[in-house]
Amino acid sequence: MNTLRLALIVTLVATALAVAATAADVQPRTYRIGMCPWIAWSPMHVAEAKGLWKKQGIDVLVINQLGEDEHTAAIENKRVDLGMDMVGNF
Repeated sequence: MNTLRLALIVTLVATALAVAATAADVQPRTYRIGMCPWIAWSPMHVAEAKGLWKKQGIDVLVINQLGEDEHTAAIENKRVDLGMDMVGNF
């Protein structure tokens, strides 16, 4: 029974160390949210201005695009990670 306990403890410690090492290797990422300025999307700017993204541990950059063409091109060319728009516009 003692051998089984020792093996379990060693396994748990090794797993914890592996998880800690993996978490330390994760590089922070800035998520880019593209959108055409519109009152319905204003919470994105409010969250950025008040630091709400940072409080959640997320680095976000809100990018205004002027017009659907610029917005669509930014998504297609991967200049933004997320696009705020209405489904009907795509």
